[in-house]
This record gives sequence, structure tokens and C-alpha cells, in this order.
Amino acid sequence: MDAAPTPSDRSRPRRAAATGLALALVGLLSGCPEPDRPVGVPDGDRDRAASGDVGIGKNLLFISIDTLRRDAIGAYGSSRGATPAIDVFAESSVVFDGAWTHTPKTAPAHMSMFTSLPPSAHGVGNLNTTGAGRLSDSIRTLPEVLQDAGFATGGFTGGGNAKGSLGFDRGFDAFDDTGEPLYEKVRRAEPWIMEAEASGRPWFCFLHTYHVHDPYFPPPKYMERFVSGDYDGPILATKKAIRDAIEAGDDLAPDMQGHAKITWNYWFRVREKNPVDLAYLHDLYTAGVAHMDFILGAFLKRLMDAGIAEDTIIVLTTDHGEEFGEHGQVRHEQLWAELAHVPLMVMLPGKKYAGTRIAEPVRHLDLLPSLLELLDVEDVPLDQGGTPRLGRSWVEWLAAGGAQGEPVRSVIGEHRSGRDRPLDVLTIREGSLLLYDDAGRVDLFDRATDPLELVPLDRPDEVARLRDLLDRQREQFVALGATLGRGGAIELDAAQREQLEALGYLLDEGDE
Repeated sequence: MDAAPTPSDRSRPRRAAATGLALALVGLLSGCPEPDRPVGVPDGDRDRAASGDVGIGKNLLFISIDTLRRDAIGAYGSSRGATPAIDVFAESSVVFDGAWTHTPKTAPAHMSMFTSLPPSAHGVGNLNTTGAGRLSDSIRTLPEVLQDAGFATGGFTGGGNAKGSLGFDRGFDAFDDTGEPLYEKVRRAEPWIMEAEASGRPWFCFLHTYHVHDPYFPPPKYMERFVSGDYDGPILATKKAIRDAIEAGDDLAPDMQGHAKITWNYWFRVREKNPVDLAYLHDLYTAGVAHMDFILGAFLKRLMDAGIAEDTIIVLTTDHGEEFGEHGQVRHEQLWAELAHVPLMVMLPGKKYAGTRIAEPVRHLDLLPSLLELLDVEDVPLDQGGTPRLGRSWVEWLAAGGAQGEPVRSVIGEHRSGRDRPLDVLTIREGSLLLYDDAGRVDLFDRATDPLELVPLDRPDEVARLRDLLDRQREQFVALGATLGRGGAIELDAAQREQLEALGYLLDEGDE
């Protein structure tokens, strides 16, 4: 392995001009605090040693299974039996029952994990959104912080909207964003981990996969276990069946080529309001989850057998879930609980706190400060080129099994009503309450009495209070984003278009 890296050349001019930016940020944020903490001001040594968990791990393995529904996992209540390996992992982990994403899209959700900023502050959207751009150089990411702290860093993503061109490659010594299934990603990541471990340096590995993402084409033996053989509707659940239909003249996407032709011949056959089709889709998805679980479980077992888990923190989460008609749609285009309420498990070295379940809300933007605290790595101060983080560590909760009286953290959700639209679909969750602003239509829900979030409530005072809280926090986020700036615009090349088409993100011009 190479010698421990020094801060990259591109970070030096950023740091040289950082003092003025830091003063501007502190001034900007000091007037509009988040309800549960002063924001934009580093926590510093805030109780870092109070729990005794500072520096509990040497290395970090961060696994994101794109589009993984929380309720597909046995540890979160599923009775389908699709995730035996993840369920065993959960038994050895801290399980967060109240984890929430900020958006139902890959790029902005993962960038919130890596920056501790919401989408409107970090500014990164999926590649198919109008004006898609790379992360601003003024925003430092988790891999950059760890790389500058001397960690070997390797990133292995499924490409698509987890591409290096968006800024996901920053801070990685090795970065691979080829569009491959999980077993290929593991085949690339595992040797890197073994080499990094042998070097004696601390290491960070980010492993991301679209293995359970649509279109759902599970292997036959998993279909036999999870998919009813009685379905006789129009959905074609194998690539071969779709190719055969196309060759027979039943081509529903005649103007498309390659992966896009397969993907849209799949989706154009789905009757999105038909409960039989929706149940069949959900079964296909579950079969894919089971296949993923088998591959991931074998990978984790090899790491355990090699002794790597003895000093490694392992995080397992997702960017968002998937919808199967619960709120009238499919895939991931809304901010309801089936999409925003996500799995999060953290296995600590020595299986410390194994079996602990944290009920309080935690957010994706809380991951960065929490993981840095567990690794005993100081974030870069604002006056030295650091980034204001809006998340807050939950490390002190581990020993106590929860927040122990800390005010409930509100969770902001942000999404676009169309790929050429701004972030105009907004939510705020506070306790059991959800305020949902769907591009101007505002409704209030209470999960305590309506866990499926289906029945709007007539509580104008609560609506006004949460509306005001949402507006104030959003103003802060947008102002912070304007101060941090935006990276350069991205033009899609042929390879990027092909990956996005395979994932169903793009139609040819004129088809929408």
C-alpha cells in the first residue's frame, strides 16, 4: 500500500481562503438555529469521551444496499424469511428503529450521508435532473476527512447515480463505479480490503450496490421461493421473456436500444393500479432481496473468518426504500414512510452493544459526525477549510440505549416533483407527526394513530407550527447552500446514459 496520504493539492487553496468563508457561515447560521442544537458551529470536544466510545473502531466498512425497504428485513419485522444473513448481522449490531433518509433518490441521499448536509445545502441531485452538477469543492466529504487523517480509502459503487462525476470519487485512493451486480462489486472490494488490512493502516471502504433496484429480475431459484406461480398478468419477469416478446413483435419501446429497451419493456407492461400486479412486483423484489442477502452474507462471513471485524465498524443502510402502490405509485418518487423510513445497523468491534435498539429518530446527516466520533477522527475546523455539518452524533446514546431525554430530532425531507423541477416536495417529521407538502398541497398525518400515513388530519394549529418550522429550516439550508456554492455542471457521456437507462432513470428524448 502507498504511504499515508497528505491533504490533496486541491484542498490547499480552499483552506487558504477558508477563514472568510468560515466567518460568513457562522454569521449566516447563528440567526436561525435548528430546534435541537446550534447549527454550523462544530461540536468540538462536546462530551467526546463521556461514553467511553471514542475511537472504538480502527477501520470503517460502509455498506449501502440501494433501494432496500426496511420492512423487507426480518430484524425489522418481515416474516418472509428473505434476509437470514442480515438478521444474523443485526443480532451482533446496534439496530436503529427510527432511521430516516432525506430524499428518495440515490445521489442526494448518499451525499447527505457523506457531507452531513441536506440536499438543498449540498446541492447534488441525480444525473437525470436538470442542471445536475458535481459537489462543490468547498464541501468536504467523509472519505476526504478520513483520507486526510491517514486512512486508506476505497470506494466501490454500482455507478448510475453513485458516479465519481458527481463527487463520490473525492477522497478515495481507489474508486470503482462500474455498473455491476453485487457479486462483482464484492469481487473487487474484498481484495482491496485484505490489502488495506495487511498494510496496518486504518482503512475505509464504501460498498454500494443496485442489486435490489428495479427492474426486478431475480434468479429462478429465488423466484420459486418467493413468487407465486399463479400470476398470469402482463409483467415479464426475466430478460429472456422480454427479448422473446420483442423478437415476436411485441415491443413496447420500439424507439429504444440496449438496456433502455429491456427496462421500459418491463415497466410499460406494469398496471400500476392493479393490486395483482403490485403484489407480483413486490414478490419479485423480495426474491431479489433474498439473492442479495445470500451474496452479502457470504462476503461478511469471509471478513469475519479473516478477523477483520475485530477492529472494524460495519455500517449497513440504504439510501431509500421502494413503493408498491401504498400511496398510488411504484418505484421511489415520494417521501412516505415506505421510502423514507430506512434500515440502519452498526456493528461495533467486539460486538459491543449487540442487540441494542435505538428507537429515537436519527437522520442520514447524523452518520458523518457519529462515525468520526467512533473512529476518534476530528473533523476539519471551519477556519481550516472544514464544512459546517448539520448532523449530530448519536454515539452518547449507545451506552444508554437511547437519547435519555434529549429533544426529539426533526427530520426534513426534500424531493423534486419532476426532474426539471426544484426541491418542491417537502416533509418535516417531528415525533409521530408528518407534515407533507406535495408541491403546494399540505397535509398533516400522525403515525401514532395512522402508521400507514393515509388519513390527513384537521389540526390547523399543528400545521401552522410545523409549516413555520419547516420554512425556517429550509431557509437556513438554502442560504447555506448558496454560501457553499455549487460544483460544475455535468454532461452525460454515452456510458453514463447507458447505466441510467438500465436503471430506468432515462427515456429517450420526446418519450416523456
